[in-house]
Amino acid sequence: MIRALPFAGAALAGALVLAVLLAVLGGGSGRVEQRAGARTWTNADRAYTIAVPRGWKPVADGMAADVLQRADERGVVVIRRRDRVAAALPTLAKDLERRLRRDVADFRPAGAKLATVSGRDALVYTFTRSRTDQVQSIVVVPAGDRSYTLDLVADGDAPDVARELAGMVRSFSPRS
Repeated sequence: MIRALPFAGAALAGALVLAVLLAVLGGGSGRVEQRAGARTWTNADRAYTIAVPRGWKPVADGMAADVLQRADERGVVVIRRRDRVAAALPTLAKDLERRLRRDVADFRPAGAKLATVSGRDALVYTFTRSRTDQVQSIVVVPAGDRSYTLDLVADGDAPDVARELAGMVRSFSPRS
């Protein structure tokens, strides 16, 4: 039975990755946020808004990053504003994968896709981390003279958290 556990974990992580990708790319219901009792949150300098489901709260709102966390700590999103990305999004995905392979020992790529976020082309790069049993996505959203990076983290056994995160990404609306 012990030998089956890694395979069960891998299957669960795979299902969670699929849930994140499908939901962010439009395969999930667009009403996730409404069913979850979402409210709209605006960061301190009013640079963007994002839907925050019931049970999530801002834990940092600052110059370096804004952080929203689920009350049970099974999910988090970190939003950073950066200079506009110079590289094409597919090139950025390759560079990101190289850096993650170098810097994250338990990195396992799950997929890189282009998606539309707030009417803009965006990159969604998803991977798993076996040591921490987490699924992570990095979403890069170019917006005028800047870009936003949304770092999403969900526990590997929490498809509900993955759906909430996907809804948050779909709702993300930067000012240009």
